[in-house]
Amino acid sequence: MSASIRLDAELERLVADAAQRLKVTRSEVIRRSIRDYCQRLLAETDVYPWALMKDVVGCVNSGIPDLARHSRKYVMEMIRAKDEKRRRRAR
Repeated sequence: MSASIRLDAELERLVADAAQRLKVTRSEVIRRSIRDYCQRLLAETDVYPWALMKDVVGCVNSGIPDLARHSRKYVMEMIRAKDEKRRRRAR
């Protein structure tokens, strides 16, 4: 796949300096950077439902009197809150 990107002067200088230091092309620096970023992003967002609920599973006393009756509501609120927090961190 071919792609064109526009870099500001500072980013262009950083890419050129990194390429020179690593003795690779600027394209290789950009490919490595994109690969590393995407792998980290995917690893951070690869969360399973049990991981989202691990803080509440097995609680003896949650302090929420209607937890058993409305558990779905509370679980969904928790998942949304953690997802929102994760999205804010990714920006």
